[in-house]
Amino acid sequence: MKDYTQYPKKYVAYEVNRISCDFESEQDFLETLEELKQEGLDSSKFYILNGPSGIKAFDPTGVEHGVWSMISRKIHRIVSEAEEKAIDDLWQDLQRGMIHLSIPAKKTMLRKRIHRIMDSHHGCNAKYTDRFFVETYASA
Repeated sequence: MKDYTQYPKKYVAYEVNRISCDFESEQDFLETLEELKQEGLDSSKFYILNGPSGIKAFDPTGVEHGVWSMISRKIHRIVSEAEEKAIDDLWQDLQRGMIHLSIPAKKTMLRKRIHRIMDSHHGCNAKYTDRFFVETYASA
């Protein structure tokens, strides 16, 4: 499988104001990307994680990015069980070879539109993350 990782070089402690999901199939992921582009979304703002480089970029412990990153990860784990679960679920999905797609979506209507597209292509573990808040979506 191709490495699709597209993630900021700086450490991202937690994806804020983004809707995300994970794909088991590369084909489902690519079909989702295509449909999102057809909807006019800017794919340069998408976060994509997969494979070893995705795990390293995500850095679930913060170790790869230094002391402040490790502290930041600890704070997120302490502050909210939902955030801790979101971080752990993503790490486990990446370990299983899934592709993670995260898209900025502050507005509710945009989130609903994106979720419909993700769900129609078998996206798993769909959720919206805000600062200290995680909204989990059920499959349609």
